[in-house]
Amino acid sequence: MITLLSATVDEILAVCTTVGGDFDGGAVVDPGSQTADSRATPAALPGLAAQPEPSVPGEPTSAGLRTGDVLAVGTGPDRGRAHGLEAALGLVDDVDRAAVAAKQRPSDARRTLAGRAALRLLVAARVGAPATSAADIVVDRTCLTCGEQHGRPRVDGLSVSSSSAGDRVLVAVADAKVEVGVDVELVPDVLFEGFDDFALHPVERRSLPQGPGMVLGRIGSWVEKEAVLKAAGIGLTTPLEDLLVSAAPEDRVVPSSVEMIGAWEWRPVVQTASRQLLGLSVTALPSPEGYRCAIAAREPRRIRAVPVGSLAGEHPTPPPSSTQRAAALASSSRMAAAVAAFRGLTP
Repeated sequence: MITLLSATVDEILAVCTTVGGDFDGGAVVDPGSQTADSRATPAALPGLAAQPEPSVPGEPTSAGLRTGDVLAVGTGPDRGRAHGLEAALGLVDDVDRAAVAAKQRPSDARRTLAGRAALRLLVAARVGAPATSAADIVVDRTCLTCGEQHGRPRVDGLSVSSSSAGDRVLVAVADAKVEVGVDVELVPDVLFEGFDDFALHPVERRSLPQGPGMVLGRIGSWVEKEAVLKAAGIGLTTPLEDLLVSAAPEDRVVPSSVEMIGAWEWRPVVQTASRQLLGLSVTALPSPEGYRCAIAAREPRRIRAVPVGSLAGEHPTPPPSSTQRAAALASSSRMAAAVAAFRGLTP
């Protein structure tokens, strides 16, 4: 079983508030400028205390508030957001806080913090540990190239992966042998020049649509390849144009039950310049509007989507009724047909 969480940054921070995780100002790991006894409040973390970002038409101005500003707000939603930041900082470790501190934009810092906290909360839920113990979970991010703590996350006995973009966070946890990888991306209005040559296999350049739907199809391919690379733990170290995923599902499909994500079709990697990617499979995931999500694995499994609120244990999920089962089955069939059509397959 693969356990999956897809949520917004604010939803995750709200769960952190429910869990508690009071932050006591723990040391921020930065040997070059901090001592072992150095303490930092949330407002002192550079990423969270950075100057407000330029406003974007249609974007709430509160997105650019500094944490220090938010902490000074006595009432309203910004006060709740500040509490969420404080609580999340108490649910991660020094390495995570250092990663947050390295961000210059407040939105990047909040997203990084939410992603790090969500990964720990999902692992805790998976192993049956209290959510309040999330900070005690050992997450090793040692880079295999340079030895710094910015590599693929590893948890003893499990396979874990996380991704974030915009205001979304996507996290997956599975048994170690599954070797899971996830990716979520915002769908841009336009692609960078030379995208096809950089990211698409020659077969994809001939088969993916032009005109309407061009960007959507190409970002769909991009996230699937990113998920494959993350499952292998090698990142963008192999040419994407040499990587091709089958357009048709493989024989070892493991359908999900109606309580889970629909019967998605795992498709294998069929061409690659890296032997590490052979044997991996990938599938698209249901995506919020404006995003594309994908998951890859060495051993395809059923995928169980976890409600974000359940990470705090405040809303146990009741068994679905027969009506809910029928509705879920119908929804799954419609989504499967939509995905098939998107991929150019016959539903």
